[in-house]
Amino acid sequence: MTRGETYQALSRLFEYPREREELLQGLKRVAVYCGREGLEFKAAPYLAFVEGASLETLQEDFVATFDFDPARAPYLGHHLYGDPRQRAEFMIRLKGAFERAGFSPEGCELPDHLSVLLAFLSHLEGDPGGKGVSEAAEKILREGDERGELDKPNDPSDRNYPDDLDEPDDLEAWCRRLVAEEVLPGVRKLGWGEEKGNTHWLPLFATVESLLSADGKEVPA
Repeated sequence: MTRGETYQALSRLFEYPREREELLQGLKRVAVYCGREGLEFKAAPYLAFVEGASLETLQEDFVATFDFDPARAPYLGHHLYGDPRQRAEFMIRLKGAFERAGFSPEGCELPDHLSVLLAFLSHLEGDPGGKGVSEAAEKILREGDERGELDKPNDPSDRNYPDDLDEPDDLEAWCRRLVAEEVLPGVRKLGWGEEKGNTHWLPLFATVESLLSADGKEVPA
């Protein structure tokens, strides 16, 4: 079980459940990866819930959690930005990153949906069918260098990845910044529990957060 396959399994878990067995297998694959990497499998309570629930119950819980509760909407831009214009800019940045990395999301979800972002990370990690982070990042950097954009001065307010990279030799810098500065904070806000009420999904949110952090995606300020 690779890191890319783990991200792909997590991505499927945040889609509308259609097969209970698929959920169980996905959770177990994540558990195997966490065990191999010496990480706590924080989603164990959610796995126990899935094991004791019917598919109908799981579907009802998914809809009640993500469709009827704005505080749990799986769109990270919704949690990161109160201004709709800022969220729109975030999605434009994501679409640009997807295109440059050769990633085409399945389905019709918006680019800031958690399942789409996890699938994107899987693609970057070289999951079967993907190009891998190095090749994808090299493609992005090459295009930026051809346009002369990698020599632009840094502007803290400009998050047009990867056009503001300082070190083009760091092939993963663009991905690390995007995840560290926007995706990971968005997951954290989505997973905050006490003020939003409890949910079976909290342990799964915690698992995504811990994997993003432990895998070195978080860049220190």
